[in-house]
Order: sequence, then structure tokens, then C-alpha cells
Amino acid sequence: MLRTVRSGLVGTVSELYKAGLDSRFLERISHDLRPGGAAMIAEAEEEDPPLLDARIAGLGGHAFRHRLEGPLAEARIEHELDALRGGLAKLRMEPRDGQDASTLRALSRKRAAELRQVKRRAAALADALRREGVAKIAVLREQVEALDGEAGVAIERRAATIRARFEARASRLDQLADYD
Repeated sequence: MLRTVRSGLVGTVSELYKAGLDSRFLERISHDLRPGGAAMIAEAEEEDPPLLDARIAGLGGHAFRHRLEGPLAEARIEHELDALRGGLAKLRMEPRDGQDASTLRALSRKRAAELRQVKRRAAALADALRREGVAKIAVLREQVEALDGEAGVAIERRAATIRARFEARASRLDQLADYD
């Protein structure tokens, strides 16, 4: 839950993290927020950003954009998995004789444990993406119930697109976590 205060926007660290917002983004908003003003934070996909900016400016507002952490977290997990798998494969190819054998086994165990941990993070992120997708679809379904005709059909199409995107992202994480 984000709330406004005299100095700008605040929220708990976990709320900010879950929303994908960082302190720099909130500072930018806070700096431009006039006393007595308000800020609205929304997740949106824009077809025409300049048109949206013009409409918001016409109402006396300003649009800020921020890329959410979700896709970045997915890329980071994929990179970590690739690096850990590669490092583990190299360790397993090293000769295991002599005094370095115990060190190599210990390093292999450590890398394998790190790999399992990152795989668990990938699976947890996939689950979170699926839950987020379900929640967003539920909101869209509520909107559809209030609309008739083409508007309802357009929101249904949007819901299908959102569902497909979230499932594709979650499935990719599942594949990354399951690959050995």
C-alpha cells in the first residue's frame, strides 16, 4: 500500500519491491509532486506515449515511466543459471586425483547447492507470475461484466493476451529450472 505524505510517496520496502519500484523512481515523483498534489501509479502498456503525455499534461499532470523489475529478474536468473551450470560442468571435467580432489569436490557441492537455490528462485518466480496473471485477468473480467459490445470484446482479447504473456514467461522459467 503506497500512501502520500508531505515529502512524497512512501511504502514499506517489501511493498516497493513487490511492485517493482525502486527508491530512485519514487524520488523522481516526490521531487515533482506539488504540496497538496497526488500521484497515481499504474501499470500500463502504451500504444501512443506522446498522446498519453499530452492528455496528462492537458490535465495539469506529468507522466513518469519506469521499467519494472520482473523481466530484469527473469534475465538475471537465466544468466545465473547459465553461469552456475557452466562452472559446475568445468569443475566436473577437472581431474580428481591428488591433493586438489577434495577442494574440487567441495567446490562442486557448493556450486550444485547454489544451482539448486537459483532453480528454486526460478520456480518461485514462475509461480508468482502465474498468480499475478490470474489476478490481472480477474480485474479485467470484472470490467467486462460492466461493458457491452465491442468494449467487452476488446477487454476479453486483452485478457487473453495478458494470460498468454504471463504463461509464456512462467513456462520459460519452468524450463530454465528443470534443465540439467
